[in-house]
Amino acid sequence: IIFIFILGSLLSSFLSGCLLLAKYYLTDIPSPPELSTWQTGSVNIVSYKNSLNIGITEEGLYLSFIFIMRLFDPPLLIPWEKISKAGINSFDEYEIYVDIPIFPNSPTILRLPKKSLENAEKNFRK
Repeated sequence: IIFIFILGSLLSSFLSGCLLLAKYYLTDIPSPPELSTWQTGSVNIVSYKNSLNIGITEEGLYLSFIFIMRLFDPPLLIPWEKISKAGINSFDEYEIYVDIPIFPNSPTILRLPKKSLENAEKNFRK
């Protein structure tokens, strides 16, 4: 059972693009004081139900996962300038495009709940 969990977690991290995001945006800063915990969202095609922690700092968007998911999905701090596009989609959630240096024409797409990012809206407007 443990092997299956580890394999599933690795596959999920690979398919979502979190492994690639971690290569560029890995962070060891403590969680921001205003952290929305146990949120549901998605990274590319992988949905994370009630397992995301979302925070906002002056430097960027902070994402971490609940403890059990952190094996292959470490905390991330995505600088505001690496967000190429953001807006509200038809499901009333933020759709955020994150630039990856190695794939400049193929951004990673984050879909995060609107309520967890309302304070950051000013940072998305360019």
